[in-house]
Amino acid sequence: GNASGFLTSCEAELQELMKQIDIMVAHKKAEWEGQTQALEACLGVREQELSSARAALEEKHKEVGKLRQQLEDMETAKQDLVREYEQQLKKFQEELARLRRSYEKLQKKQLRDAREEASKRQGDDQFEMSRLSRKLEGELFCSSYSSVE
Repeated sequence: GNASGFLTSCEAELQELMKQIDIMVAHKKAEWEGQTQALEACLGVREQELSSARAALEEKHKEVGKLRQQLEDMETAKQDLVREYEQQLKKFQEELARLRRSYEKLQKKQLRDAREEASKRQGDDQFEMSRLSRKLEGELFCSSYSSVE
């Protein structure tokens, strides 16, 4: 009877121990589940932040791409403008050179004409002088002739 009583008391202690172990395990499990949920919530928040950061980065990349394109377009437009101005400048320089040549030709022609006019005038003057001289000589001759009579 004594041995069976011992076993019964042993069984009761074992059952009590098992019950306490179950309670401790249940506590630990609840604690771990709480921690896991907290970590998962934290991870969710972090994943959301990461996703937002990725989206913002993607947006910035697009913006940078757009700005780079605008910059390239502006560079191209600027180069086109420079090319156009250079062509206009070249045209103006050619036109100026043409005008300068025309002006120089005109000056030379005016000089030549003036010289020809002067020499013609000189010729006319010489002709007039010799005419007058002859007339004068004739008159002198006539007067000297008539005074001899």
